Amino acid sequence: EMKSLQETFQKQLNEATEKAEKQQATINFLKTEMERKSKMIRDLQNENKSLKNKLLSGNKLCGIHAEESKKIQAQLKELRYGKKDLIFKAQQLTDLEQKLAIAKEEL
Repeated sequence: EMKSLQETFQKQLNEATEKAEKQQATINFLKTEMERKSKMIRDLQNENKSLKNKLLSGNKLCGIHAEESKKIQAQLKELRYGKKDLIFKAQQLTDLEQKLAIAKEEL
């Protein structure tokens, strides 16, 4: 009977370890995604800054260019949505890290 209990406990331990490893893999994936999204946001911010400077230069020379202004507004909108998505993913990552910490404590 003791051996049966030991086998049951070992099985539960193996399952918990496997679950923790899967959660860690998910966390690693989300961290990578978050880094990728952060880089995309930085790139968009730099491009947006460049476009704003071009727009300002163009405006000084020949007035407002409506088409370029629309592009900048669209990029700003994309940037805001990207930031919201990044914040959501960061929250998911935090939640997963907490779950992993709990799972590790249970082991």
